[in-house]
Amino acid sequence: MCDLHNKVPAIKEIALVGGRLCLDFINTANWIDNEPVDDRLGDYSQVLAWGCRVGLIHLDKARIPACQAPDPGMERLRQFRRHLRQLFVSEQGPEPATLALFNQRLSKTGELAMTSARNRLCFDYRDHDLSWLESPVAYSAAELLISPLKKRVKQCPGTRCGWLFLDNSPNNRRRWCSMATCGNKHKARQFYGRKKAK
Repeated sequence: MCDLHNKVPAIKEIALVGGRLCLDFINTANWIDNEPVDDRLGDYSQVLAWGCRVGLIHLDKARIPACQAPDPGMERLRQFRRHLRQLFVSEQGPEPATLALFNQRLSKTGELAMTSARNRLCFDYRDHDLSWLESPVAYSAAELLISPLKKRVKQCPGTRCGWLFLDNSPNNRRRWCSMATCGNKHKARQFYGRKKAK
């Protein structure tokens, strides 16, 4: 997310402002013209860190593979994120190929298993098996896509942001992913513009 100092927060610091798991997953990158920028899912260890952050897995269960070679599963995960975003931002409705790929993720829930870590339940997984992340995110997206709340999903207009969020405000007038970041940055630009015009 863009902030006042143009610093890109690490995956452990990224704000969770989407209001739904699927939207927070989409927001692991910033977006310009539907292209991801400032991607926080750089490698598998960052995926595990995000999973721990949102409560899908527990740190005790997070096994980072010894081999840090590029993993084809990471590219698949990024494509999944891109397709998810298209389902929410497309004004013409989802393309058949995008919907087919999304349904493919939904069908993989049989690979999930629950485990207990420090008296709480979380997902267990095999090394480099991303179903522990993809399946809950896909379910979250499916639930929101068929809900009347889908109309309240908005895209932040902040520069180099493009985050999605569920507007739960009473009057449905929320504009920014966060007033503390994009909202304040916009106000600062307006103030500077007015000052310069005098």
